[in-house]
Amino acid sequence: MADILLPRLVERPDFALLLAVLAKEAAPGARIEEKAAAMLARHDWQGNMRELHNVLTRLALQGEDARIGLRI
Repeated sequence: MADILLPRLVERPDFALLLAVLAKEAAPGARIEEKAAAMLARHDWQGNMRELHNVLTRLALQGEDARIGLRI
């Protein structure tokens, strides 16, 4: 038996790229604003890529022009 250690999603060195790819999968032309990406990086995703994909899909569909950003 071997243990497989996977880093949490936000600890992956390619997390920003992962966000961009999953956003484009969620909605064609989707893009993530820098502040929104930083906020998503602070969330504890528990290593669950499906959860991240689902959140990005909902955000892309709610945003204007498939843009994922913050409203203050």
